[in-house]
This record gives sequence, C-alpha cells and structure tokens, in this order.
Amino acid sequence: MKKIISLILAAAAILTMAVFANAASANQITVEQAKAIALEHANLKEEDVKFTKSELDFDNGRYEYDIEFRTDRFNEYDYTIDAENGNILKFEHDIEKSYDFDFDYILSLIIRFFENLFRQAV
Repeated sequence: MKKIISLILAAAAILTMAVFANAASANQITVEQAKAIALEHANLKEEDVKFTKSELDFDNGRYEYDIEFRTDRFNEYDYTIDAENGNILKFEHDIEKSYDFDFDYILSLIIRFFENLFRQAV
C-alpha cells in the first residue's frame, strides 16, 4: 500500500513539474530571439560575432537568458535578457586585451578575409 501511494505521489509530482515547465516555456521568447535582441542592442550582425554562451537560467525568481559573444579578440558582450518579455536586464561590454591564441577565431578571420577578397575580384 505504501508503494502504491509513493508511486501516485511521484507521478503527481512529475506531472505537476511538466505542466509548470510547459506553462513557463509557452510564454518565453526563444534563445534565437534573445540573441537577436542582444545583437540589435549592440548594433551588430550575427555574422560579425562569435557566441560564447547562450543558455536559459532560472535566477532571481524568473527565467533569464545569459547571452555572451565577442566581435574580435578584444570586444566582449554579456547580456541577461528576461525570457518572458525580452527586456534587457543587464548589459556589459568589455574591451579586454587578451593575447591567448584562439586558432578557431584566427582561422575564421582568415577565411572571412579571403571571402571578401574573392567577392571583390569577381
């Protein structure tokens, strides 16, 4: 009898969590919308940045997107965006002088350079 009651309570708890999760996500913006909000605020285009973080967190009693990206080796942007209404809750722009070698970033710059060179030649 105790096992049956425990199973019923566990099933009820799981069902309740699923209902609340669906209700929360139905009213939320998507991660792509959060990225677009951050890019628009920074006056940048997606092809000009490299996203380093984009995740949904539950913090301060609400769902928030933590969006981070950089434009080059020195410009870093960090946004906290309300997942319910898309409002920017926090914004930071840092210009950091980092001399760490980032092969992927250097390669992307080289590729972009040659793509632009090729477009001009054609």
